[in-house]
Amino acid sequence: MRQAPILILDEATAALDSKTETEVQEAIDRLEEGRTVICMAHQLSTLRGMDRIIVLEAGRVEEKGTYNELLERNGAFAAITSKLLWQNTIVTAKTLAMMPKLPE
Repeated sequence: MRQAPILILDEATAALDSKTETEVQEAIDRLEEGRTVICMAHQLSTLRGMDRIIVLEAGRVEEKGTYNELLERNGAFAAITSKLLWQNTIVTAKTLAMMPKLPE
């Protein structure tokens, strides 16, 4: 990859298992150094490290700020985050429920 001043990522870690996601995120972290990064993402882990997050709704800016600032405002970003966390909890619970019992 050439040393472009702007790096655009569109769902860079969306379809990865957690181990690969971590490896890709570490590589992205190294690539971000000294660059402007525009990152479209639904993965919370991808968004946590961003300097500024812009939440778009129907093509308009709904909110902007850091990860923590947006959570504290309890607006659109907090609602999306809560929903994503809840969905991940349900998926984890379903996965655990489908696992066979281990012999005692």
